[in-house]
Amino acid sequence: MKILFAVRLFNGFHSSVEAREWKPWGAPTIFKLIEALDTSAHEPQFVFTCKEALDKIETGTDRQVRLKGLRHPVTLLGGEARIPSWTGRLRWYLSERRQARLLLRMARESKPDLIYLDRGNLWAASLLARNYPAPLVYRVMGISPSMTQPYGGYRPHQLLNRYQLKAPFSLVICTQDGSGGEYWLDRILDPKVERALLLNGVDLPNSIGQETLLTDNSASKLTTVLFVGRLDPLKGCDEFISAFLTAWKQANGNLRAVIVGEGNRGADLRDRITKAGAERAVTFTGAVSHAEVLKQYRQTDIYVSLNKMGNLSNANLEAMKSGCCMIVPGPQPEFGVDRATAEIFPDDTLLRIPRADDVNALTAALLHLHRAPDERVARGRATYRIAEQVIPSWQHRIETEMAMLEAVAAEPMRK
Repeated sequence: MKILFAVRLFNGFHSSVEAREWKPWGAPTIFKLIEALDTSAHEPQFVFTCKEALDKIETGTDRQVRLKGLRHPVTLLGGEARIPSWTGRLRWYLSERRQARLLLRMARESKPDLIYLDRGNLWAASLLARNYPAPLVYRVMGISPSMTQPYGGYRPHQLLNRYQLKAPFSLVICTQDGSGGEYWLDRILDPKVERALLLNGVDLPNSIGQETLLTDNSASKLTTVLFVGRLDPLKGCDEFISAFLTAWKQANGNLRAVIVGEGNRGADLRDRITKAGAERAVTFTGAVSHAEVLKQYRQTDIYVSLNKMGNLSNANLEAMKSGCCMIVPGPQPEFGVDRATAEIFPDDTLLRIPRADDVNALTAALLHLHRAPDERVARGRATYRIAEQVIPSWQHRIETEMAMLEAVAAEPMRK
């Protein structure tokens, strides 16, 4: 199978391009799929499309680079820096149009059996799906706010996006992260387009039994609460701090919080903790290694996730498979958010609060679980049992997507 595989130059790929050595982070499904294709008997043609100017990477030229650790070269397509600045507001549109036309030309020259493009290359995906006969797979990494905007409005860019998303894709693969993919794809795509939603994989170190994974600190008066994620408003970090501080006071200081991650809200949150006199009760670890995050899962009593865009993220899947007792927001049926989360994990597993911004409900949930150690253990074990059944290993997850691509490539070329 010859495959033209084009994705945006993700943040987690920047250091690999700078160092000319393949050591990616972030976007795990994409980089693991790249590695699987690179070592397979298939013939991949990898393309990274630059979307914004970068300090350490030249984004104004089109060129081919070799990355140590990958057998096949990578083509970098220049982004907006390739377009004269005097074009003003048209610069981004002209850049997208140029990249789309270049990818169409590359397809006509290399004649792939399959084309794989991610959401960052919608212009190219629409153009190639309509103008090149090979089947095209469009890859969506969950539903972001920018994907829901075209559904309604009548601004020129919304009308254009609606037209592009109605392209005759052969298959759309969406990450099932709880963001409502099953809800939005039905509304945005052409009804005839096949779509698949897939959970990401989880690999825990060693094969640890359920009893070893689950921490029972019922003999301790101190309850540890864990928050993992970017310190960003969409992740609910402000609401978490508000609820935790109130619960901490009502629990006579017998709660402690560990906050793993960094972000633009970090300084303000630390300042709030200091003003509340809770420095000893809250630990900010900053960014830590993946191994350290996994260790935190096993040492916590309560894991809180307030992701307003969905709660089947990579970090949450790892917490579920580690048997954490979790507090999450309930589903938002009007947007499809966390509908899948509720379907997979019933009420005896995750403890749900009405909304991510319901600080009072989160405070009450923290106090309830603090005072109910047996329930914490029971919920964690129930979560673990389901996670073991439904969350695949990364090998199985990538094999599933590879099989889908091979099946699509075997379909007859379109006329």
